[in-house]
Amino acid sequence: MKTRTAACAALLTLAALTGCSSSSDGKSDEPSPSSSTKTYSYADCVALLEYDYAEGQPQDASGDPECSHLTRDQYGKAVAEVLTGHKDEILEEASNEAIWDTAWDELDAAAQTSVCDLLLAEGPDTGAAQGVSEEQGQYFLDTKC
Repeated sequence: MKTRTAACAALLTLAALTGCSSSSDGKSDEPSPSSSTKTYSYADCVALLEYDYAEGQPQDASGDPECSHLTRDQYGKAVAEVLTGHKDEILEEASNEAIWDTAWDELDAAAQTSVCDLLLAEGPDTGAAQGVSEEQGQYFLDTKC
């Protein structure tokens, strides 16, 4: 079950990064500047995707100047390259979140409300004494409260 959940999370991340482009030729709908234009490489696209991932904002960049010159296959390869570089952390995060979701679902509504009230008042690191990591507390704040 954990493997399936982790795989689904990885696929959702992949979907967020690949997105759907409305332009079949891979060009951006934005007008290009009339003066000098920068030529971007495959590595520039990978760097942008890596930056977005590192900032916690993975998104479809196929229309961005750094990636718009790539074919759909090249863009898919760039996305896969970034995800492959982070596969262990993606799978670990998905596994943690599956465990945290199960723990949350085992609480009754009153306990869930109490946890949210405490996290909102004290912050995500408030559960350290009870064995709840700051990362888990932040996950609950972001997704449950």
